[in-house]
Amino acid sequence: HAVPDVPEEILIASGSGVSTVSGKVVGTPAYMSPEQARGDLVDERADVYAIGAVLYELLAGVPPHHDDTPQATLERVIAGPPKPIVLVAHVPRELATIINKAMERDPAHRYINATALAEDLRRYQTGKLVSAHSYSAWSLLRKKLAQHRGVVVMAAASGLALGAVGVESFRRVVAERNIAQHSSEVADDARRDAEKRQRDLVLLQAVTSLRKDPTASLAWLKTYDLTDADRAHVTDVVDEAIALGVARHVFRPSDWVHDAQFTPDGKTVVVAVRDGTIRAYDLNTGRERRLGTSESVSEVLAMSPDGSFVVSGGTLGEVMLFPLDGGTPRVLARGDRTVRTLHFSADRTRVLAHTMGGPVHNIAIDGSGVEVIGDQRSYRTVVASADWTRRVVLTSPNQIAAIEGDALRPLAQIPKMIERIMVAPQGDTVVLHDGATLWAVPFSGGPLTKLVDYSAEKINQIVWSPDGRSIAVAGDLHDVVIVDLYLQTVRTLRGHTDAVYSVQWTRDGRRMLSAGDDGTARVWTIADGTAQVLRGHDDDVYRARFSTDERQVVTNSLDGSVRVWVIEQPGARVLVEGSPLEDLLLEGTSLRTKTSTETARWNITSGHREPLFSWAADPNGLGLGVPSPDGQKLLVPAADWSLEVRDRTTGKSVALRGHRTQINHLEFSKDSKFVYTSSVDGTLRKWSADTGEATLLVNETTKPVRGFAVAADGRVAVQIGETSKLISPLGTVMVLGTGPKWCIAKAEFDNVRDRLLMRRCDHSLVMLDGDRLIELPTGNYHVSRIAFSADGTRIAAGMGDRTVRVWDASSGRVLRVLRGHSDLVLDVAFSPDGMTLASASYDKTIRVWDLASERHRVLRGHALSVNRVLWRDLVHLVSASRDGTLRLWDVPATELPSTRDLAAQLAAATSARIDIDRPTTGAPRGI
Repeated sequence: HAVPDVPEEILIASGSGVSTVSGKVVGTPAYMSPEQARGDLVDERADVYAIGAVLYELLAGVPPHHDDTPQATLERVIAGPPKPIVLVAHVPRELATIINKAMERDPAHRYINATALAEDLRRYQTGKLVSAHSYSAWSLLRKKLAQHRGVVVMAAASGLALGAVGVESFRRVVAERNIAQHSSEVADDARRDAEKRQRDLVLLQAVTSLRKDPTASLAWLKTYDLTDADRAHVTDVVDEAIALGVARHVFRPSDWVHDAQFTPDGKTVVVAVRDGTIRAYDLNTGRERRLGTSESVSEVLAMSPDGSFVVSGGTLGEVMLFPLDGGTPRVLARGDRTVRTLHFSADRTRVLAHTMGGPVHNIAIDGSGVEVIGDQRSYRTVVASADWTRRVVLTSPNQIAAIEGDALRPLAQIPKMIERIMVAPQGDTVVLHDGATLWAVPFSGGPLTKLVDYSAEKINQIVWSPDGRSIAVAGDLHDVVIVDLYLQTVRTLRGHTDAVYSVQWTRDGRRMLSAGDDGTARVWTIADGTAQVLRGHDDDVYRARFSTDERQVVTNSLDGSVRVWVIEQPGARVLVEGSPLEDLLLEGTSLRTKTSTETARWNITSGHREPLFSWAADPNGLGLGVPSPDGQKLLVPAADWSLEVRDRTTGKSVALRGHRTQINHLEFSKDSKFVYTSSVDGTLRKWSADTGEATLLVNETTKPVRGFAVAADGRVAVQIGETSKLISPLGTVMVLGTGPKWCIAKAEFDNVRDRLLMRRCDHSLVMLDGDRLIELPTGNYHVSRIAFSADGTRIAAGMGDRTVRVWDASSGRVLRVLRGHSDLVLDVAFSPDGMTLASASYDKTIRVWDLASERHRVLRGHALSVNRVLWRDLVHLVSASRDGTLRLWDVPATELPSTRDLAAQLAAATSARIDIDRPTTGAPRGI
């Protein structure tokens, strides 16, 4: 769609209510407005254009602009308007006028927003005059006659009766019968057309909601009258929405929600609403209960450890207790400053309340008393949340001290005014912010240390990692900044496009939850910085919190809603490597992975990772490493054109020396016993991986060896200059060919019958099977990775034209061209029985194809391109991605789910239904 694929491109103009998009060209070219295709600033009229383009495709059967490549499509968008929709057969002129206005080249001539477009579509559906259409006097008359057909028919019939009393009575009866039949047929046609238009608009709402609110997409589909003709399309929409992230529940208190907390059992969510009410939502039934009303607006909640009550802190300083069983709320303490945070004591009998710029209150839950920590006249007081004896006070605008009994012990003084003070949970470290810099000082006393520059007017939250080693900083900067307090290193989690309000670590410190002013929450994987985006809120996500078991997230927003999300758990279905994955090998119940700096083995069942080799900090290498097929050896090239073979079992290494200049290709034999290397010095060498003994296979003085491939039986195919040769294990050399047709960019032997596959420099593909040379047509597109069926009768390849090609191995005939990916196909794999094919793509998806019918299902979840895909067995897949994760998939049935199955899938994914125009859990007021 012409709106950006990610919310990051959206900038909300302050106070204007008008959204604009940066001048970066992102989105699907076919639906992109001309101004966005040019990279100009755009507003919500670009959304209008996108909706018009989708309507165009629904009616015309093709996108308004389309070409062979995305760039060519962009050029068509910029060049001029598409074929007029009015020229398409069976498209009513009024509807064509609506689409034309929505797709005007000049934004000023379009509908002002999507609401105006929807209003004109509703007028068209109900037979009213359409604002975009110009009517002649005759067309207006016809419109009026159509609206009042019954009156007109009766008047005409009466006139005929009066003029022909007693004459041709039989003909009159027949004529009246024909008129009635015709009127009934016209009414039936109009009803069917209206129903079809309504269905099309519902499906359009579901599709256009995907990027902004996937939950709304599924809620709209619950109102859709599904037919067999559109089951495939609806299935794709459902799959994509679930992969993007769908809220299990959407509750709407109808006012700003300042905080939300799970009960410890994860079955109830308690929320604080701006109207002062504290409400509880049962996650099994969706039922709402009002626990009471606070004396002022509640800013923050704290759930009791046993889940029996919740404590709230208000803007006027009161702290109140609300029983969850319906008991009477009571005031625990009163103050005169807004309560910002609440923490329970270790013995659960007291609660600690920090106020805005004032003292801290230590409050007894039983109402027996309140200890005020800090002078009412002091600037600010902060107490460690886990050790309440560690207390820090701001004694002057730029100086802090530790409170020790009735005395103050100076801790630190900085050049600028202190804007924020945070104390570590155990109280060992104090962090200060002066608006430009973060500083740290030990509570016990010591030097003041500069941590990092952080130029922002406001820091909203600083949260310590579970091990106390790092802090996560959320503030006016759009990134989450993670500072290692010991190494003083900084990492940045980028993705939010506005201020970040809150952050929360998981207990193992591997993930983090953030909430932002951009209307999203994000679940980050710390190791690689990728995030699962929770989108759908229409305004700031003020806070986001994990449930106790960290399997759910609740988000509360200033849009007046609360959403509950079920979060994927790494370790069960996702294995986090942490660095972009380059290769993947299945070894029984284990997976062997390779990144740019290391190789490791994962136990699929337990999720345990065993490091094998690392060459990241190798002082003698070039930062490169090639593991052997059995995973026991590592080949490391050095800067002096030598190599080193390291044996993991023995711990020994062997040096390989002999090349005089750059080594351009190297690989192990299939049994890991030998190493083969080629060089632009004209040599190809075979080395013993155990002893380093070398055999010179090629020694050309005038031509470089450009590359080679090694078969399982020891044959070597080699490219020398423009000549291709095949060397037998006994050293016999056979010339395969010479000249441009034998310019081989890459060669490999298949793992079934040791046939030689060669990718020519012109992107064509040939296979040498014995003495037969078989051409495999590619359309001159680049071939990425090749796979053979288990019986060796078929070949599949990922193609540069975003397709998967399947050939007959004996004849080279193209059996299938599978279309569906939206970007380069990077890997393919046949299922063990050869009936199904899996493909992985730069478009971040895996597709599972039924080769008989060409039906396919899409697997979504990776955040970046998917490089490898493997079959574990007939019903399980494994994928590896540049996002640093391995994913374990249950293979979906390629047969389309039934209408009943789709309805069950929608119900399982979300309890929300469309209430007027928004997804809501609970009884809808109307659609």
